[in-house]
Amino acid sequence: MVRSVKRKKTYKTLSQQCENVNLRNRYAPLTRDENLSTNSVEAKKSIPKPPPIFVYGVLNLPQMIHKLQNIVEIEQYTTRSMANNTIKINCTIPDTFRKLMKFMNENNIIYHTYQPKEERAYRVVIKYLHHSTDTKEITEELSNQGHKIRNIINAKQRKTKEPLNLFFVDLEPADNNKDIYKIRKVLNSCVQIEP
Repeated sequence: MVRSVKRKKTYKTLSQQCENVNLRNRYAPLTRDENLSTNSVEAKKSIPKPPPIFVYGVLNLPQMIHKLQNIVEIEQYTTRSMANNTIKINCTIPDTFRKLMKFMNENNIIYHTYQPKEERAYRVVIKYLHHSTDTKEITEELSNQGHKIRNIINAKQRKTKEPLNLFFVDLEPADNNKDIYKIRKVLNSCVQIEP
């Protein structure tokens, strides 16, 4: 017979148990600096990518690329061959886009592109303003309230071509463009301004 010996059990308190736990995070090197990430996001937002340029009737692509290299560096754009001898040029920075546009306009090259986002007008609709209102007076009124107007058009009914009590207003791009929605009166008329 073997005599059993009971050992005295010892209980560790919670604080003693936590001291022995390894709390290292193996993913710790993957964390990012928040200041760095917000600055890079702001930098990306401030410089939008320019739209593509479509050049028509290109019969000799190497010759075209050679002419483009005289204007801009080869790292600043990419080309893609499309159907019907069309070449699509994607620029990496807006400055390259402007240089290529100037070159194509000076040499009467057949192309098309879109307006860059930073140059697009901010379009709003003014409702409930009588169609007989002079657009020059609307321009003056909105200019006095701090908005720079590019164009104002009175909307017309599609079939009958009768003028409607709607005006399409194109504003120059600015920081205060969204403030136009707060305007409730134009030329002493109650109006509603919508996107």
